[in-house]
Amino acid sequence: MVKEESTAIIWLNYNSSKFFNIVKLSLDGIRDLDYDNFVLIAVDNGSMDDSYVRIREYLEKTRIRSKFIRLTRNLGFTGGNNIAWNYVLRNGFKYVVFLNNDFIVEQNSLRRIVETLSQYEKAIAAQGIIELRFTRLIDNYGFYASELLVAYPFMFLKPISNPKKCYRVSYVSGAYAIYKVDQLKEILSKTGIRYPFITEAFGYFDDNFLGFLGWSYGYESLAIPVYAGKHMRGLTFKHTGVGLYVWARSHGIKVSLLRSRFRNMFWLWILKRGFIGLLKTLALRDDTDSQFYIKGLVKGLGVGKKIYLRNNLCIDMSKVPLIKENIFSLLRKYILERGTIEKSLEKIMRYGGFNC
Repeated sequence: MVKEESTAIIWLNYNSSKFFNIVKLSLDGIRDLDYDNFVLIAVDNGSMDDSYVRIREYLEKTRIRSKFIRLTRNLGFTGGNNIAWNYVLRNGFKYVVFLNNDFIVEQNSLRRIVETLSQYEKAIAAQGIIELRFTRLIDNYGFYASELLVAYPFMFLKPISNPKKCYRVSYVSGAYAIYKVDQLKEILSKTGIRYPFITEAFGYFDDNFLGFLGWSYGYESLAIPVYAGKHMRGLTFKHTGVGLYVWARSHGIKVSLLRSRFRNMFWLWILKRGFIGLLKTLALRDDTDSQFYIKGLVKGLGVGKKIYLRNNLCIDMSKVPLIKENIFSLLRKYILERGTIEKSLEKIMRYGGFNC
């Protein structure tokens, strides 16, 4: 057995009283991990309900070694994790886990994933097989992005027994991801970025950003055939107008910082969506969703430009394992709204894995 290296588990909470039964299951799962050398860093993102009180009481009553951080306002997935990153650096952890509060971890998952990850010098991040709720189907086994900069969950809705091999994926899921701290520190220092995530992004451009950044410096992200647990998707980030605004803002940041062969086609997709939204706004006089999207996109472009100028940050996507596109597949997407991504993912599933 590989030595248990010191590991920090960063776990975020925000207004979770309505699904606190799931939150408790998540905390129970962390408590029962068969991995002793960890500290839980529980961050409350300025909750306005009593969930942070209940979480603090839970931590006080259990044997979990923990640090509780209460923020005065909601900084999102990116900001909350970045605050906890300071604690990680001060205490010299070797691994850091980013874990959602709607994720129920499998007892032996952390130990097994760390054991495999530690064997690959060029790997910076890893995840296991993530189940979609209690369906026995896969939520994701990592993500693959296309050259159009659109991401797709790998092995989505396949049986959780399917994965037998490791895969080098574009990025690992922020719902439950393990990273090597030293390699993270290295790439952050080279880019002049202080934190793992772009705080201004709030959400959506987070785990993908970190994966792309790692690949641009020669570090791989791995999907490892270890059952990781259940993700109760959709509880922490509702599909509201604010969620749409944040999603659109991530598009603006993404197109400002990423460079791929078909990056300009992504611009066309954005302009198409924005134009349709504008027509809806003029016709309906109250198309709130389109207004949220356009405002978020404009804000994201400004944030992306600011980061690009401040850090001279430009991520070369040619080093990332991407789903290849061609002009015909792109035309199918834009004109017929159809694509061939499923065939590409099936091909990767059949031929792209390796024994680990």
